[in-house]
Amino acid sequence: YCRLLLARGQTQQARALLAESLEKAPHWAAGRALLVEALLGSGKVREARQHFDQLPPGAGHTLKLIEGRLLRAEGRFAEAAEALRTAIALAPRSAAAHFELGITYKALGLPGEARACFENATRLSPDSTHFQRELANAALAAGRFRQALEAATTALASKPDDQEMALARARALTALGRQEEAARELERQAAKAPDPKPFLLDLAALHLSRGHHYDALRAIARVPRGEKSWRVHSLRARVLGAMGHHREAEKELLKACDLAPDQLLPRKLLARLYRAQGLQDKAERVLRHFVATH
Repeated sequence: YCRLLLARGQTQQARALLAESLEKAPHWAAGRALLVEALLGSGKVREARQHFDQLPPGAGHTLKLIEGRLLRAEGRFAEAAEALRTAIALAPRSAAAHFELGITYKALGLPGEARACFENATRLSPDSTHFQRELANAALAAGRFRQALEAATTALASKPDDQEMALARARALTALGRQEEAARELERQAAKAPDPKPFLLDLAALHLSRGHHYDALRAIARVPRGEKSWRVHSLRARVLGAMGHHREAEKELLKACDLAPDQLLPRKLLARLYRAQGLQDKAERVLRHFVATH
């Protein structure tokens, strides 16, 4: 029953039930291991460590899997990876172990290794939406757009309102040159999403790449009021610059710079705009000022 509660995300109820049971049976190792999982799911890392250290020593697959998750939560990523590799060696068909190792490799800044783990996890458990989501994001970042499209489509089949996967699918379609499909997907999602901004910005960027400048501006104009940001101003500036409206583009980029004083991108766009007009000195001053103040 506690495992069912954890699978449903009801970690607080599982914790309470397990803690009560362990008071009556303090040597119940399986229950304590489940409590460690419940505590990790609630972000109670220190308590999870206290209970994990009370478990009898062993090198079973489940124990190594939990140890890997605990070490990662403690920020001990290299040790976590070692524990999870041991879990996989003990149970090579454990989709959870492959997935957890992928998450750990992500934290270590090893995207290629992470993607390979997510591939293994989805191969072993293809119906897991969670696994497919991670694979879609990893494949998209690696430029494996067909794989990203397949994973995002699979994830959306189980959870059609997943905005992140809908955006990943549209981006994969765009990268594969299927721009009409991507535009339809972005339009459809923007019309129904609680937060249409990411879809509208991607739609505007897609229109810009196709030279459809007025369509791009119309998409940007649909971003809800109060949702303006330096990215919105920067994208509008790119469109206006492509249309030859340099003065208006400059104004947009100056707004973007004011909104995001720590972001380099709007400064780079502003410098590029000045260079396109032959204003080399102004371009260099923009970048020199950013470097000097950061």
